Amino acid sequence: MSKTNSIYRAISLLTAAGLFASLCSCAEETDLSEVSETTTSVETASDYTYPELDLEGRTISILNMDEYWGMHISICADELNGESLNDAVWERNRSIEDRFNCRLEETRYPAELNLYTIIPAAQQEIMAGDSTHDVMYLPDDRLTVFTADNGLIDLATLEGLNLDGEWWDRAYNEQAKLGDSLWGASGDVNLMSYDSSWCIFFNEDILTANGEEAPYDLVRDGDWTIDALHEYCSRLANLNGDASFDWQTNGAARYGIVTHEHAPDKFIFAADLNYVERDGDELVFTADSERFYSFANKLASLLGEVGTSLKGNYDDFSPDRGYVYVFMNSRAAFLTAELKTAVNIRDMEATFGILPFPKYDESQTNYRTPLMNGLYVMTIPVTSKNPETTAAVMDALCYESSRTVIPVYFEGTVSQKGLRNDNSIEMMELMRSSRGVDISVVYGWNKALAEALRAKFYAGDASVASVVAQYRTSIEAEIEKFLETMN
Repeated sequence: MSKTNSIYRAISLLTAAGLFASLCSCAEETDLSEVSETTTSVETASDYTYPELDLEGRTISILNMDEYWGMHISICADELNGESLNDAVWERNRSIEDRFNCRLEETRYPAELNLYTIIPAAQQEIMAGDSTHDVMYLPDDRLTVFTADNGLIDLATLEGLNLDGEWWDRAYNEQAKLGDSLWGASGDVNLMSYDSSWCIFFNEDILTANGEEAPYDLVRDGDWTIDALHEYCSRLANLNGDASFDWQTNGAARYGIVTHEHAPDKFIFAADLNYVERDGDELVFTADSERFYSFANKLASLLGEVGTSLKGNYDDFSPDRGYVYVFMNSRAAFLTAELKTAVNIRDMEATFGILPFPKYDESQTNYRTPLMNGLYVMTIPVTSKNPETTAAVMDALCYESSRTVIPVYFEGTVSQKGLRNDNSIEMMELMRSSRGVDISVVYGWNKALAEALRAKFYAGDASVASVVAQYRTSIEAEIEKFLETMN
């Protein structure tokens, strides 16, 4: 077994001089100039074929962020510490290092609650031809900063990546493609794509006390729709003696659902609606459809109905309508939040369950699980020392994670009061296979329109056609400009 340690060192990434980064190292330092790589036969494990690589001690160096709002982002674990998820990541990495005779090393860039602080450092490294990092995890909605200068390798051209494997987020990766090209891929190595999956939490105790069935069977039967959610929320809203549904920290009023400010964006995606879609080789603006406007009526009705819905403060635990605070204190029956919230509320007194975001109606074929804007995805810079070998190692790491880390993550996420919630685990499995993103979100084309629509929906106003028309021209112009840079 490789000798392991955890070290900390100061690094300078050109424009980020003086930055302190944490390196998670998994073997002794190796002189890369003496490294040779050999590929011989292959070994098959169930549905995956491991390449039999001998990297002779080579380091695979990964640039990543240190943390973001409590999500599990790091690719490496510093040491075994008895925490099940941390130790599963540790063992996963040891397995890959031993198999390929390599070392995995992670440079963690301080996020300071900002997804984008890593970008200048990554840009400068690539522009300088610096081959320090073989892999860079970067926010998906800023990849155009790099692709405009041909700074990233098209992952679809690397034979070492089996992007059709279940260990990759296939729906996301397909939606993030431009033509046949993909510059950033999401998969099971980085748990951010799980932590940042948007879902619906519900307070099982509130539902039971009010004679309501948990919606699990509605989900299984394909009947979990925005209308069904609305009906639940309307029935469960209760003044409980308060004079109005105006928020009072010490009040008793119970709301049907408390939402994060960005929840409208997630409802839209879950309803199988996109701002931009592909039509052959064309990118077409599609937010001006009758189906979009019909859904706008449903969404404005839900979010604008007093008592049925409360727009939360996105300062999670603030007593002043913090959206998680409201739910955790049993002041709302339902909550829109990212999956990572399950860990934050594990100690709440009431039992909670987890559901996917609802469909548009029963005729919609599949549920769709929206991911956060700015998801960190795996990229391989053009300066990577050996991109094919790097791709093969990262693919194996991704597969190994799906096999050994994800099950631990699922069970740990929904555990509460010493019990497992098997229904919620089933729901998470469903969401796992349905994660995705609108291509306009990946490339940041819809931001202004999405913000304008949020204001309308929270005001209960479904008259959005003029707003959509107002932003359509600018979005189409951004798309045209982007495509020109790709040619």
